[in-house]
Amino acid sequence: MTHNSLCAICDLRHLTVSSTHWCQECEEALCIDCKEHHTMSKASKSHNVMLLSVYSSLPSSITNIELLCTYHNEKYLQYCVKHECPICYKCINEHGKCGELILFEVVVNDVKASELFRDMEQSLSDLIVNINQIKKDRESNIDMIKNKRKYVIEEVTHMRNQINQHLDNMQYVLMKELDKVENECCEKIQLLVSSLNDIYNAISQCNTEIENMKKYASDIQMFLGMREIQKKIIINEKCVHSMIENMEIMKVDIDYVVDGTLPDFLTNTKPFGSIAVTSSPSDGSDLVSSKEKQAQILELEISCNEITGCCVTVRGGYLFIDYDGGNEKIQALHADGESHYNIPLSRRYSSFDLVCIDDKTVAITTGYSSEKTCVMVIDLTNRKVKRSVDLPTQPFGICFNGNSLICCCYNMDMHVISCKDFSITKIPNTSTSEYSYITSHAGKIFFTDPDKNQVNCCLYSGVQVWEFKNEFILRNPRGITVDHKGNIFVVGMESQNIVVISSDGKQFKEIEMDQLNLSQPSSIFFDKIRKQVLVSDQDSVANLYNISYI
Repeated sequence: MTHNSLCAICDLRHLTVSSTHWCQECEEALCIDCKEHHTMSKASKSHNVMLLSVYSSLPSSITNIELLCTYHNEKYLQYCVKHECPICYKCINEHGKCGELILFEVVVNDVKASELFRDMEQSLSDLIVNINQIKKDRESNIDMIKNKRKYVIEEVTHMRNQINQHLDNMQYVLMKELDKVENECCEKIQLLVSSLNDIYNAISQCNTEIENMKKYASDIQMFLGMREIQKKIIINEKCVHSMIENMEIMKVDIDYVVDGTLPDFLTNTKPFGSIAVTSSPSDGSDLVSSKEKQAQILELEISCNEITGCCVTVRGGYLFIDYDGGNEKIQALHADGESHYNIPLSRRYSSFDLVCIDDKTVAITTGYSSEKTCVMVIDLTNRKVKRSVDLPTQPFGICFNGNSLICCCYNMDMHVISCKDFSITKIPNTSTSEYSYITSHAGKIFFTDPDKNQVNCCLYSGVQVWEFKNEFILRNPRGITVDHKGNIFVVGMESQNIVVISSDGKQFKEIEMDQLNLSQPSSIFFDKIRKQVLVSDQDSVANLYNISYI
């Protein structure tokens, strides 16, 4: 990026005033007077304004980050969770049906303190540690080979001294083979070390860029710069892992194999011996991964007696439903797990499951209620019920697809509630049992059936796509959620596990609760923004986990 020596605002007023500052968001130079107005104006007081001298000294890795939409040259306004990209107002037509659009300012807010940023820093640190570890291991292997070479020479020399000078020629041949093997082995290892040095330099550069971003970059620059750095990290991680998978980091050894017929060498033996190269697993291939060691990143303390629903807000806060008879409520926690507030719900309404419509509004189902069976829309700002939609039977699980609420109604077809006019339509052939939960993704609906111990997938037309039933693995399925890749996460209350099912319903992976410090899982939520999963136990326990994909 370039900047002008004249104030951009004064220039529009046909005044010639030297600039002293630079606004990164507006990409304009400002004089001292315009800078004061800029920092106090409601529209621009949150902008990152710095001295021109400081801006000029910023590294290109920061100043080259594009702050405007590359397609329309407009400011980013929203973030598409499905495609993991920021969009301007002109992009909304292309992403309008994606279902999950979030205000961009919410996504980038405090990004330097986010778990994603800390995770990226940790990945960089781990990669540097692993590269140094492998380099040290390879250098040690070279020293070992050289020492073994000395040992082999000593053995050969000792043997040669016991036999006739006639063996000189054979010793020469063997030494030539030894030198050749040594050179080939060392050259291969040196080539690998050279590749590691290249990766190390690239990662060191990323580390430098990270430090510069932490000091000088705006939240927007940090967020966008992170994406590019993350790509480099992934590429270099794959290079290191491929070295291990291709067995390039095997421990190389050389040995002198003594021919068993040496006592009769003069008459019976023609070869003097051979040099054997063996490979065995090396300590250098034991990579450090802090992310894998720290899968559970937060244990939440909740004052609920019976948790039946949970979710994560756009800003990273946590919401839980307490279904305890007579004490129904919503409990809200801050992003750091500290208690925020409670919203008591009268027995008239009750509460079972919830879903965020936006960062200020949630929808709640009543489950079994003494009076009303409905879906409530609650304003989190004033913490009051702003609307209720009556239903003919008890509603349990609920989800939001970006336009409508879809809820499971006991012994009836699913009800779809439009968020525009709150009209209701039904999805045929989707009758659900009590305590069924629901989620949706990419034009499909996924819901649990605790009575039949199965998970179902159907279209909005009611046509069944697949069903998953394996009572050895999943019993009494309750909460269900879906990640950004279309994988379905289901908690089994009786089987005490989490089952991850592929989007086509053909593959699955089981995660047992003893790995997650939970015993009776009831609800689950996948945070597509932060790539984390929140799992609640029915008995007042909830944990947050990082999700990594292999």
